[in-house]
Amino acid sequence: MVEPRWLCAEFLNTDFIWRTELARLGAQWSNFHEPGVVDDNFSLLLSIIMLLVDTAIYMIVAMYVDNVHPGEFGVAQPFYFPFLPSYWCGKRIDQRVFSYDDTGYAPEHFERDRTDMKSGISIKNLKKEFWSGESKTVAVNDLSLNLYEGQITSLLGHNGAGKTTTMSMLTGFISPTSGTAIVNGYNIRTSISKVRENMGMCPQHNILFDSMTVEEHLKFFALLKGCSWGDVNKEVEKMLTVIGLQAKRDAQSHTLSGGQKRKLSVGISLIAGSKVIILDEPTSGMDPSARRQIWDILQQFRQGRTILFTTHSMDEADILSDRIAIMAEGVVRCCGTSMFLKKLYGAGYHMIIEKHPSCDVEALTQLIQTHVPMATLESQISAELSYLLPFDESPKFAKLFETVEISMEQLGVTSFGISLTTMEEVFLKVGKEAVEKKALHNPTFKDLQFSFKNDMQTLEGKNGSSSSSLKTSNSEVEGHINGDSVGVSLGDVQGSVSLSPFQMPSNIYFVLYLDYAMAKKSLCNLFHFSNGYFYQSVQTEIFIRNIPQQIRCI
Repeated sequence: MVEPRWLCAEFLNTDFIWRTELARLGAQWSNFHEPGVVDDNFSLLLSIIMLLVDTAIYMIVAMYVDNVHPGEFGVAQPFYFPFLPSYWCGKRIDQRVFSYDDTGYAPEHFERDRTDMKSGISIKNLKKEFWSGESKTVAVNDLSLNLYEGQITSLLGHNGAGKTTTMSMLTGFISPTSGTAIVNGYNIRTSISKVRENMGMCPQHNILFDSMTVEEHLKFFALLKGCSWGDVNKEVEKMLTVIGLQAKRDAQSHTLSGGQKRKLSVGISLIAGSKVIILDEPTSGMDPSARRQIWDILQQFRQGRTILFTTHSMDEADILSDRIAIMAEGVVRCCGTSMFLKKLYGAGYHMIIEKHPSCDVEALTQLIQTHVPMATLESQISAELSYLLPFDESPKFAKLFETVEISMEQLGVTSFGISLTTMEEVFLKVGKEAVEKKALHNPTFKDLQFSFKNDMQTLEGKNGSSSSSLKTSNSEVEGHINGDSVGVSLGDVQGSVSLSPFQMPSNIYFVLYLDYAMAKKSLCNLFHFSNGYFYQSVQTEIFIRNIPQQIRCI
């Protein structure tokens, strides 16, 4: 029969206590360091020492594995990271500002940086790829951007443009695929712990503890950031006053409204003197009054800090930001002040005129063009006229406004005003250019068809084959290609082809044309239209019959 003590042999402490109890001695402080039995030298003290050593070993192994393989979240360190001085004490880097001329971006879309500004964040060729099976998604593609101390920089972009992914890499939440960023003098790849020491983050969604009060939240995060016990109460009182939650200091976070939770999240990011502040849509869900209060707070705390925030409000970015960067398809398309971007992407000023029914629009247009010759009538909707006035002719505006104001009654004008291009117009235009640029790199089949037709006609002209022609029937094929969730309509696809034999100058044209015919055949197989089977059969037969004999023998 197996003795009970052998069932506990794996747990040495339990085994020792079992033995002492059998000997009617028991585990006491007096025999803490003595063997449990006469013929053994194992004591309870030795067992506890072994447990402490095991704990230290397991902790070191766990820390090593967590640094080398952090999983989905975190920045992976090289396997030799324990031997890097930068990991233990951090290595401060001379934070030099790069030129956009060296990034592959269009320099004219980026306002020249001031040389007297100190860089707080310098991002260079930052890239992040996500894999799902064998498919790859590039969330951020070679992003380069300079952010300066004492400035508020807004990062704009449509949903999925890469804004939150960029912020997650800057905070060390996820590891970049390539490239890096220098934050407050430290590299996010090698010294992420040093980066976090002086960083405050307000995520897109509130991360609060339901059972903790507002005051406890501020105190907890202030201590996490390294604030001393002697200064923490002063910091908490100051921040409660700034965010206007003194009356809610003892309220648990789950009792706060949505706007109050956002205020608390912003306060957490600012407390303890963080030098780098990253805010992901900090004013989402706020009423106009609370939003304005957050704007005032950020303006108050901007000195000596580098502030980066994202927003979907174009007005907020226009009013609050010193510089605006617009992302599309994971790339920063432009960056500069609000005025710089409006001049870059705007066609000019908009003169809005409210007219009386008796207004002679042609006479009014002639009057405006007398003072501003390049002015054009943009739109005429109901009683509202909109004229576009070029930037270059702004010195003539004063005389124009004076003339219109004097002659308002005769012209039939009720009121008029002028406005500059809005940030919303700039944002939409940047997005449109990004889509068009992507389309150029991913041409549709229709584009390929017309391109090949032109090439073939040019080729036939060179070979003197005037009788060769491509005939297009009236049938149309409507398709839908799910590439990047963009619907594409393919029309005017050839229903029959009539080719007369012609001499090809080299085999490469034969290969290209064969690929072209096979692509069209595959298109019909893909969509299975009623006329598709006839189309592919007839076209393939015509194509084979018209291949020159010497090529068919290759």
